[in-house]
Amino acid sequence: MGTIPKEIGLCLSGGAARGAYHLGVLKALGELGIGVRAISGSSIGAAIGVGYACGNAPEAMLAFFKSRAFRKSIAWNFWGGSVWKIDATHPIFEGFFQGYTRLEDLPLPLYVSVCDLQKGEAVYAQRGDLRQLLEATCALAPFFPFRSITGRWYGDGGFVDNLPLHPLKQSDLPLVAVNLHPRVKHEGSGGLLRRALFLCWHANVHIQEKEATWLITSPELSRFSLFSFSSLDVLMEMGYVACLETFDKLASGNAV
Repeated sequence: MGTIPKEIGLCLSGGAARGAYHLGVLKALGELGIGVRAISGSSIGAAIGVGYACGNAPEAMLAFFKSRAFRKSIAWNFWGGSVWKIDATHPIFEGFFQGYTRLEDLPLPLYVSVCDLQKGEAVYAQRGDLRQLLEATCALAPFFPFRSITGRWYGDGGFVDNLPLHPLKQSDLPLVAVNLHPRVKHEGSGGLLRRALFLCWHANVHIQEKEATWLITSPELSRFSLFSFSSLDVLMEMGYVACLETFDKLASGNAV
């Protein structure tokens, strides 16, 4: 029989609306008494990591993402070079950030994966303005616009590292990786742009998955749209159950 860890490092992949799955994982970890001592994340994974580090409970974050106010913070941006734009200055984000403005001031070590578009490489930010960094890591063009910070342009962290375990490896913590893009044959079907995005995400995730102590994912995730908010409750429950099952197998000695 294995021993359930008391503390972990947690890596949360990008995956847009599928991010509610991460909330279920966080809820289960809390019930199991497993403390999260460091977080890394890309795109929605980074956003949820920030929200958790700011002190938001998983259930509160679910309510946040389901709220009409959050949806109003996402506006059409046809003339700005993308389909939508998130207004991180919207009043609803005040409650989400709970008074924090800088990444380095958060109570937990947190790494935000962004893509430096000029260098074409991953950057794991540990310092900086929270709103700017979240806009950058969620800058999945052509859906959301790229973000300029201090004269450099950044895009969605998933372009180069959608499961950013690398910055957590320096710790002595066992690592849990949560991947919102499971490998299934039909994932990425339905259009060339959609398939190109999934190929990009999958290509930079496989090696990272193998380096995690435990991987949490579900094949059923592939059935859920990246840009639909209609299944957030279902996704959160999926993540909750998957996390409980992972550590139940560990406790019973059936973990792989």
